[in-house]
Amino acid sequence: MAFAQDNARYEKKLSIIENFIATDNFWQLFTSKHQVLCGSRGSGKTALTKMASFSFLKYYDHPKAREIIEKFDHIGVFVNTDIRFTGSLKNKIWPDEATEERYFIWKFNINCFKAFAVVVDSLLQHLFGKETREKFLLEKKFVQSVGDLFFGKKLNLRLVELPDYISNYESIVRSKLNKNFLDKDSDKEFIADFFSTEIFEPIQFAIRMISNFSEKLSNSDWLFFIDEAEFLTETHLRIINSYMRTSPDRVFIKMATLPYYHKTLETNIGVPLQPDDDFEYVYLDAASIYELNFKSRQIYTFARELFRKRIEYYLKRGPSLTLSPENMEIMSDLDLVLRISPFEDPKCLPENIEDALRWIQPYVNEVTFQRASKLSNKKVTKERRKKFGSEMWRKITGMILLIEDVRSNSGNSQMSCYSGTETFIRCTDGIPRLIINLFQEVSREAVKVYNRNDGNLNKFVNKNKPILSQRAQTRVLMSFAEKRFSKVYQIPRVGLELKGLCETIGDYFFNKLHKEKISTDIVGSFTVDEKINERLWSLIKEGIAFGFIFPNVTDRQPYRSDQKRGSYRMAYALSPKFNIFPRRGVSRSLIGILRARKRDSVIISSSNTNMVQGSFDLDGLPKEQA
Repeated sequence: MAFAQDNARYEKKLSIIENFIATDNFWQLFTSKHQVLCGSRGSGKTALTKMASFSFLKYYDHPKAREIIEKFDHIGVFVNTDIRFTGSLKNKIWPDEATEERYFIWKFNINCFKAFAVVVDSLLQHLFGKETREKFLLEKKFVQSVGDLFFGKKLNLRLVELPDYISNYESIVRSKLNKNFLDKDSDKEFIADFFSTEIFEPIQFAIRMISNFSEKLSNSDWLFFIDEAEFLTETHLRIINSYMRTSPDRVFIKMATLPYYHKTLETNIGVPLQPDDDFEYVYLDAASIYELNFKSRQIYTFARELFRKRIEYYLKRGPSLTLSPENMEIMSDLDLVLRISPFEDPKCLPENIEDALRWIQPYVNEVTFQRASKLSNKKVTKERRKKFGSEMWRKITGMILLIEDVRSNSGNSQMSCYSGTETFIRCTDGIPRLIINLFQEVSREAVKVYNRNDGNLNKFVNKNKPILSQRAQTRVLMSFAEKRFSKVYQIPRVGLELKGLCETIGDYFFNKLHKEKISTDIVGSFTVDEKINERLWSLIKEGIAFGFIFPNVTDRQPYRSDQKRGSYRMAYALSPKFNIFPRRGVSRSLIGILRARKRDSVIISSSNTNMVQGSFDLDGLPKEQA
């Protein structure tokens, strides 16, 4: 991902290409099927969809990218439909729904065709060279054909000039539309051009023409990456859904949106979309961050490579440092900077199992202690030690270390357990934008250590110590969590309420860990069902969209945009804020969590008591839940 900005929307093309790191999700997009890409804010939707465009991908130094470019089986086109696009759709009082739909089709086709023209220019450059006679003649033929059919005139333009010409044409038509709205006249005559037929019909015409330019393009499928589709209305989505339901030939939609923002599966032809049949969902959020299988390692590999790019960028653009190749290699190795997490690396099991039992007894509940005792009450063979370590010791030592760290955190003492490579990666929830932000701070702190030690990093390597101490790491993560939590206020309309909900859940998980006896299963998730009231459900959806709540989904159990029932967790990024264990663990009913909150009479916000009680306590919930 790009580093000068943490949002690919504002990043320059070359920077995105140079810093992009492809994952399996990225290569999954190059298929001849419609897809809806779901990912929270910062999950990399814009970077992915831009990089999938032919104009970006052909510069990406990766063997899979080169194969896609040279085979021409799939040609990507990036189309932005953000608030600037939909704002012009919503600013008018339409005389009827048919006129509104017609204007959307017109605007959508214009946006798609401008993006298509950019890709065609890039494509012809790749096939025939940048300024060859053959390219010049082909683009002249293409532009003139477009002018004849779309505008009723011959255009004497180069391809690179065509998008600006279309933008000017669009401005003229919209000016006439605005005048008619002011004059209260019919506007239909001004949206009766070739762009207002059906979505992608102008594109289909252009593809047929381009296919004649080279045999390599005769069987190409075109993938239109529609970014930021969360701004589209249900009316707009029904039109796009109708296309996905009926038109699978050569043009395929890849629509990127926030989770639960594919607002409808309905179409304009009376038959709704069927997931996995008419299209498939692609989940960009790192569900694999907590799956215990080979796939779960992908996010760690991604993050380590991202850190290497991040710190190299920081050292080039930030402090005036000249590092030796050896020191540069050490500084760019995330595992040397942070080392192993105490949560991931269990405390060494004592030789005497009785010592282990005495250590865990004050923290675990009776059932867990009895189970631990049974594992150790016979002759302790090598096999039984292994069983005790796997079924008991490994699962609870991290939790106990956190409990002890919090209890000892008084006066000038500092916590140290939120540290280590895997904890840092986990506490970003696998969201690229958060990884970039956190690694920026890690880079800054690592350079401070380098300066304090006069560039002698070998002493850390030789002693197997992290360059950044565990206390320093914990301080960085806690500051990161506080800053992340403060962002909840910025969520439009629901920020204050969502803050209260997150605090309610975070406090509940804290109490389960620190105020009660624990078991081998941490309480770290909550469940909801179809009976949840709409106000609370809307908060959860906004929390998911902005990366404060995550569905506990896997490839085998994906979430559905039309389904409420399921298990959810709070973002691991907030774990240091609430001193809770960054694991999804077992779930408790959200209604039960709210009941506990009301029963304990904990006021979330003294200045907003009524709002909080109405939102999260039992007031306003269905009677069967209360």
